[in-house]
Amino acid sequence: MKRALAAVIFAAILFILLVLQVYGVIRLDGIESMLITAGLSVLFHLYLYHIREPKKPQIPVDLAVVARLIELKDGIKRRLRQTTVGMAGQGNLDITLVDPGPSKTQTIKRFRQLYDIGLANAAAVVDAAPVVIRAGASRAEADYVAGYLTQAGAKVEVTQA
Repeated sequence: MKRALAAVIFAAILFILLVLQVYGVIRLDGIESMLITAGLSVLFHLYLYHIREPKKPQIPVDLAVVARLIELKDGIKRRLRQTTVGMAGQGNLDITLVDPGPSKTQTIKRFRQLYDIGLANAAAVVDAAPVVIRAGASRAEADYVAGYLTQAGAKVEVTQA
């Protein structure tokens, strides 16, 4: 960060000198103005390739792995355990998101409210519809998730694995 600040200050000084020379406030000979423009171009190159933060590469999401690994948030698990007996074991149902509905953002938001999953993974899952969003879910979880996502306008199917 200190290098970036120093480069910006140096570039500003060089630019001011160049502008003052163009308007005739100061007089620079050819070599001095060439050095100033060369310095500006070198600083621009440094900014483009060394100082600026590089963009992070997108990591491809394996949807089958996401469907197996996501878990309901703890508060929702407790709520389902209180309302249904026998929710503790894993089930054999697949929850499939057939269509995200009219508002993908609302479906992504609700999906993230249900499961402990990042925004990029949630968006990848919703964009890939029709896709299995949860494999091996219990009946209580499947009914709860299907109802919650249906309220957002999404079309959800629950099938045997």
